[in-house]
Amino acid sequence: MTTTIENGVEVSKLVVEDVTIRYARLDADTVVVTSSEVALALLAGDGPKLADSDGFRRAAEDVGLEDRTKGFVYVDVDGLLPLIEGLAGESIPAEVRDGVEAVDSLVFQTSGDGDTTRVSGFVRVR
Repeated sequence: MTTTIENGVEVSKLVVEDVTIRYARLDADTVVVTSSEVALALLAGDGPKLADSDGFRRAAEDVGLEDRTKGFVYVDVDGLLPLIEGLAGESIPAEVRDGVEAVDSLVFQTSGDGDTTRVSGFVRVR
């Protein structure tokens, strides 16, 4: 694992085979984990954000993601197969590939008060 500074943000990188996972704390409340080379720079910059993408907005509406949440996980599944294959070091069996390709996105959120935490989620299939 290595740590570098990208656009003023400390970014840790974990390389497994041909896949690089980057993660960083953008502010006191935001931790981002991604396999994209540009996602952290885009999130830290002034351009469009994840919340601006149609796919994320649809998934957030489906799960009822509120303006204030304890946290959430969003996966745009289109990029997931190459990541899994890179980590596994081999091609995914056809039946698994078909199942993963049937999923468009998934989102999970946590909410609650004090010691109570609720988790809700939604999986969008094509």
